[in-house]
Amino acid sequence: MTFTPFTADFDRRVADTLQRWRVPGVAFSVLHKESSWSKGYGLADIESKAPVEHATTLFFGASTTKAHLCAAWAIYLASDANQSKPPDERISWRTPMATIIPQDFVLSEPTRTAQVTLEDCLSHRTGLPRHEMSTKKGTLRQITRNLRHLPMHNSLREEHEYCNQMFFAASYALEVVTGKSASAFMKETLWHPLGMQHTYGGLRDARGAGGSIAQGYSWSKFASDPEWENVELIKESALDAPERSGAGFIVTTVDDYAKWMRAFLQPSTGPLNDDIVKNLWAPRSHLSPHDPINIPFEGVLAYGLGWFITTYKSNLVHWHTGEIDGYGALVMLVPSLELGVSFLSNGQTAHTSLKGLAVDLIDILLGDSRHEVLEKMDRFFIDDSRDHAEKNRTARQRLYPDAPPTPTIPLTLALKDYLGTYRNIAYGPITLNLLQLGDCTTQFDSTTYLVCRTMQNHSLPRTFTFTHINAENWLVTRFQTGTPVVNPDNSPYRTALRARTLVSTAGQVEAIGITMEPALPDFFFWFMKES
Repeated sequence: MTFTPFTADFDRRVADTLQRWRVPGVAFSVLHKESSWSKGYGLADIESKAPVEHATTLFFGASTTKAHLCAAWAIYLASDANQSKPPDERISWRTPMATIIPQDFVLSEPTRTAQVTLEDCLSHRTGLPRHEMSTKKGTLRQITRNLRHLPMHNSLREEHEYCNQMFFAASYALEVVTGKSASAFMKETLWHPLGMQHTYGGLRDARGAGGSIAQGYSWSKFASDPEWENVELIKESALDAPERSGAGFIVTTVDDYAKWMRAFLQPSTGPLNDDIVKNLWAPRSHLSPHDPINIPFEGVLAYGLGWFITTYKSNLVHWHTGEIDGYGALVMLVPSLELGVSFLSNGQTAHTSLKGLAVDLIDILLGDSRHEVLEKMDRFFIDDSRDHAEKNRTARQRLYPDAPPTPTIPLTLALKDYLGTYRNIAYGPITLNLLQLGDCTTQFDSTTYLVCRTMQNHSLPRTFTFTHINAENWLVTRFQTGTPVVNPDNSPYRTALRARTLVSTAGQVEAIGITMEPALPDFFFWFMKES
């Protein structure tokens, strides 16, 4: 019997899920053997009431981009341009990055610089943590050269440690060896041969082609909030960040992603081949099978080159999610069933809240019509939201367990002396201003004085607030969306950090140290005050 995914029953489940989690819109594509189906649900823009069209509505694919970069590298490695080189100049997955881009790929540890290979970068096993806020507007070369200022966390190949920075470096290396932008090389070797005529390398590329990009949205509350029914949808500005090439810049449609999935499930029909796909899917780093990202899958959890690898009901699954301000995505391939499912959405946490719908399609094909995975994912989404909300609520107690409930030691200087611009060699400049009532619709704690509305020249716009704890110690709250802070006490997109200010013997603020990388909670990055 021919598998038909978009039944009236499935349509109802999609509508119910979109309503439950306040997701504006989503488009699905399903590939099964020789057949493919796509369908859009909901709205691409709430204000204009424009519907999601599966063939033409563009979304950010976010981190599903990583598989494209890895596939592009695989094509280059197998190309005559590479294979015709003398053996000592030929690049392979195990070639050290410092050999490919020697002047630019320099890490904070000289030994690590010499050891890190191309496949280490593309499988998240270099030991470098995210350092997400170090990514500044500019070129891929500039971002790559900034790696030398970023401290490591784990040993090489010891742990899976997700890191976009290394994908930026690998994207730059691809540009160096091909003499083309990563976007141009992907178009030439992947997207156009596959007929992906509505896939673009970033916002400018998509808009330049006249594409219709869905408006992205985030939420003002956690899904676990008792007042979730009154949640506000926040319009997010589409990120114009070409420097995120290779890690999260792709803009595409689900119709094109059906073609992308076929390239892996039926590699003989496109620019990839069986050997390339097998290599890309070979595990390189391993995660705990109990990692929350593995829900609702089971068993081993690994990462290949741009793909997570796990099992579901004894079937091997290759998948990747994506999240960027205002958008969520998922691509999931089950080779044993010749099945691929993908969705693109204009809701920021849709990669989690809608994941159950994608897995439900696997269940349908397996003859399981109980839809238990939907209930499981709904419970997980609520529990995960509740855990994050509790983490927000207890941030002060967690980071400053010995601090009094209110400051007992005042700041050394007047508040105005702390204002101004500070600069760190790795993270760039921040400018501190007095917090004004207009910065938020909910009043902050009376000891929250300072705000950095964005890190200047930064790839991802963010807002920082500084709450005085005691003496020269501060609680920094980083709001992970570029929009104004709607509800600081219950914002789903925030991270708590520690900071301390340094006052010189001359009675001037010299610097502010901030634990910018959550994986390094005791490492203070010192931002020196500029005159």
